Amino acid sequence: MANECTAKSVWVNCPVCHNKTKTKIYQDTLALRFPMYCPKCKKEMRVDIIRRKIYACTKVYK
Repeated sequence: MANECTAKSVWVNCPVCHNKTKTKIYQDTLALRFPMYCPKCKKEMRVDIIRRKIYACTKVYK
């Protein structure tokens, strides 16, 4: 059983431009319709994050 204090986090990549965002997630992170902003492409989008997989919703906001 993994210790939660030593759990490894990863940076979330933007589904549009594939650059790193300022959001970190863990293996057990669950976020539905999370409003994520990418500082590189300057777009805001809603994403679903389930077990380190990013699923982009269809609408992208400027």
